[in-house]
Amino acid sequence: MNKIKRWLEQAHLLFPDQKEMNEENLALLPYLHAVYGADEAIRVLESGDDNRFKLEFLAGFLDKAEKSESLVRTDRISELEEFYKLLDSLVGRGVYRNVNEAFDAFARANFSGNLLPLGKRIDSVLGKGAFREIAEKFREEPESGSGLSENRKVSEK
Repeated sequence: MNKIKRWLEQAHLLFPDQKEMNEENLALLPYLHAVYGADEAIRVLESGDDNRFKLEFLAGFLDKAEKSESLVRTDRISELEEFYKLLDSLVGRGVYRNVNEAFDAFARANFSGNLLPLGKRIDSVLGKGAFREIAEKFREEPESGSGLSENRKVSEK
């Protein structure tokens, strides 16, 4: 999915005359999470085909995926944005080398259920209780109106 997103991000530079299509694609990017059958689209993007063909193929592919409900969207975009701000903050404070490493640590902890190593690493850099604070902020329901952006941000700690 990242290859598709990167290509769509660059499409507006390749095709400034396709302003409407580019704006729709760029608006969709933050919400794209996964699409079933992405391998086919990636094969086309990596092929030697003309870039205009690639853009039209991709637009049709995503439209078809959305209609067939094989496009998985990220609905909780504000939480995702706050999460990436947190990851950036952790990278900036030297907890991790890059955002991918930080994301992998959270994913590994989430899927394994073993949160202790992640918590210890974050607490060792941000201070005791920082990991608990992060967990509490993200546990809140998005409708409650009290996410990271309105409470004390970990990045300001």
